[in-house]
Order: sequence, then structure tokens, then C-alpha cells
Amino acid sequence: LLLDKDNQMCFLVDYIAGGTLKNIIHDLSIPLTWLQRLRYAKDIAAGMEYLHSCNIIHRDLNSSNCLVKSDGHVVVADFGLSRINLEDDDDNVNTQISDGPSSSSFRREQRSTSTTITSNGNIVVVRPKTRR
Repeated sequence: LLLDKDNQMCFLVDYIAGGTLKNIIHDLSIPLTWLQRLRYAKDIAAGMEYLHSCNIIHRDLNSSNCLVKSDGHVVVADFGLSRINLEDDDDNVNTQISDGPSSSSFRREQRSTSTTITSNGNIVVVRPKTRR
């Protein structure tokens, strides 16, 4: 984590050549064992734990924002929506809830560091069904 000359937050990260976790999940030709899914989940959780220890809330954790290294480890990326949480209180945010393209509503909900960790399970467990 760096601050530029205008005090804007910048992240300096390694180049990750392996692509996104989303690509791996959707590429049915790549075997994805439960052990590998667990490893991915642990890597994501460790990354989120580190961010939260720095009071950073990612706010956009999904499989497109998780990059797979050549050694198979996953790193969390894309901090475009991230915020530094300078308060001890949870932030209130507006979240759009949609049942489909035509129906949407808004509700007020609490967002905290636990929100991102809870969403972690959906990234590695959900995989498209194969067509037969």
C-alpha cells in the first residue's frame, strides 16, 4: 500500500500470469478438486484477513477479482471499490438487490469486514453444471 504525491491510495502488486479464478471455475476442462477449492478459499480468506488487518474493506470480492498464480495460489486483486475504514463502526451502505433484469429494489444494510468473508464461499464452491 502506497500513497502517491496527492495522497491517493495505490497498491503495488506482482504481475500474475495465471488468469482469474472465474476463468478456472468456468473452464470445465480444468479439474477442480474439493482440496483445490479449499486451498483457493484459504488463500482468499488469508488475503482478506490481511486487508482487514490494515482496515481496508475490499467491497467487490468475486472470482473475477481473484488471480491465480503459476504455483496455484490465489491472490485478491482489483481494489477499485476498496475503502479504508477509519472508524470502528460498521459502515451503512445502500445495496441493490435484484431478482432479474427487470425487477430491483434497494435496502439499507450493514457492511463490515465480515460481509466480504461471508461472500468467500460462493467464489469457489459454485461451478456451472456440465451439459450432457
